[in-house]
Amino acid sequence: MKTFQIPISGICMFTIVVFLACSDNGERAVTSGSVTLTFEAFFAGQPLQMDGTRQANPTGTGEIEITDFKLYLSNVVLGTSETGNDHVESDSYHLARFDNPDSTYRFTVENVPEASYGRLEFGIGVDAQTNLSIDNTGDLDPNNQMAWNWNVGYKFVVLEGNYYPPDTTEPIPLVFHIGFSDNYKELSYTMDRGPLDVAANSDATVGFEIELTEFFKNPTEIDLQTLSSVMFNPADVAMVANNYADMITLAGQ
Repeated sequence: MKTFQIPISGICMFTIVVFLACSDNGERAVTSGSVTLTFEAFFAGQPLQMDGTRQANPTGTGEIEITDFKLYLSNVVLGTSETGNDHVESDSYHLARFDNPDSTYRFTVENVPEASYGRLEFGIGVDAQTNLSIDNTGDLDPNNQMAWNWNVGYKFVVLEGNYYPPDTTEPIPLVFHIGFSDNYKELSYTMDRGPLDVAANSDATVGFEIELTEFFKNPTEIDLQTLSSVMFNPADVAMVANNYADMITLAGQ
């Protein structure tokens, strides 16, 4: 406990008593931990391969080869049942890449207050206010090759590869660069198996799965022989964004 006396009008003293949480050795107690979010990418239920592996076209005949897949995950919020106690990550813009052996991307949210969190929120893409800003916060670095220009903003999701129609060896290049502020997708997840308990000086984990076939279907199936490239046509971009809005699910649920 600490006591401070503050003079008021030079006559009397106003006393403030401050209580500080301390450990046994007198140091201030740690009251926060961290949460690691892990995202594993799949194609038709199998770990995503970007090594020349071909997969069956999920919306028709032929095969697909994925050579690049990345997306922005932003504005992470851990929600409690108590109003006003949500934890909002600062500078919350993460560029998820999957060009690694285990097709997995992870990041850690630091300084999360001790609590039980029953809800987790984040967005696919970049929110409208930040999308057209010149402030390169978090992973919003033009050197990541995810920025078009300040009039258009960032690419939210990039998927590239090749489509091999049946009975041919000549592939059709796949180029899907999805952006525009209207296509920012806010996602919210409830911890149905019980709340996420964050303890002081410890790391809790949450796993997610990304099913990439959703990119090409549900609610709209994409015929890759007629639509293999989507970048600047607003209607086509919105269609793809609506498809991938449900591609991320909590692992094991």
